[in-house]
Amino acid sequence: MVKVNNDNIKNDVKKLFPNIEDDALLTMIIDKLLNEISSYVNIDITDLPDKLEPTIVMCLFAWLKDNDVFENESNDPVSQISEGDTTVSFAVNAKKTELISESNLISSSLQNVLNNYRRVEW
Repeated sequence: MVKVNNDNIKNDVKKLFPNIEDDALLTMIIDKLLNEISSYVNIDITDLPDKLEPTIVMCLFAWLKDNDVFENESNDPVSQISEGDTTVSFAVNAKKTELISESNLISSSLQNVLNNYRRVEW
């Protein structure tokens, strides 16, 4: 049986988001999703079937698009304003890594697909 390949997933996601420059962040997101999938289906990451790759890519595409993870930094909120010798700093919303770590990447549609591969442990 052929296994899920992280590099294939990364390359496919990069085709959908050609502006991705942060490989480390993308790798972290893919690893998190694969760990969540592995925990949900009770199958080791190294044993996940390659048939899941297109589904994983589409799930990542939807999540990344919905959360604007790889949008230009210019879309980030203003964190500091300086004029002359006066500087005002503002509290800024959660960083991208905090957003990722707090999110559940498994959507209900992905969960429906994963139910076909789920193994129940007694």
